[in-house]
Amino acid sequence: MSYSPLAIKRRNILGDLYPQCDTVSSIPVYMDDKSADPIGFVDESLGRYMDAFLFHLPEDVCKKLSSSSYDIIIDYDFSDQSGSSGENKRLKLNHILLIPKQLPRALPRRNANSVVKEVQ
Repeated sequence: MSYSPLAIKRRNILGDLYPQCDTVSSIPVYMDDKSADPIGFVDESLGRYMDAFLFHLPEDVCKKLSSSSYDIIIDYDFSDQSGSSGENKRLKLNHILLIPKQLPRALPRRNANSVVKEVQ
């Protein structure tokens, strides 16, 4: 299985959690649930100023991830418990979970006999 790295901006992945999140050295990425082995990992090996996550995943998963075919769920813990307001707490990422998005189901085809003909 070939692995292909994919860089995505941290803000696109973290959303509202972006300002609170600590830097990531390496965290596992799972498909569907955490019970199976990880399919890859995420790090910030592009450097401190690149501000992007680098996903090391199989090539087919990278293609689908880049086209928004997955919902991304982030598991985290609070790394700094000082401060009573939730805004000051820092977050430490534990893992990322990729859930395939449900494709819309196609409508069944009409039967040729059920088509209404126009009256002239």
